Amino acid sequence: MVGYFSAATERPSPLVFERSGKRTEVGCRNFSTNDGEGQIELVRRGLGISQNLERFVRPSLDTGELVPVLAEWERPPLAFHFVYPPSRQQSARLRAFVDWAVRRFG
Repeated sequence: MVGYFSAATERPSPLVFERSGKRTEVGCRNFSTNDGEGQIELVRRGLGISQNLERFVRPSLDTGELVPVLAEWERPPLAFHFVYPPSRQQSARLRAFVDWAVRRFG
């Protein structure tokens, strides 16, 4: 397994899989990195499997360089939060960014 760890906390993130209401977390890994591109490169070089957002591995999947495994298992959705200081009015730039991100990432 090729894992990911937080550079800020130095804690590894478990690989999380769900299927039919069953959740499984895998914490054991052979290699870890705090860089998503580095994680994908380790997988490309055959050092293990990892769990990545599809948008980042899509080019490698499309060319056949990587193939999906455990496709019947899914990772639960990741929470995505916008945090900004409270004020009476949001700036037009902030509102435009939030609107764009909601459209882009759902």
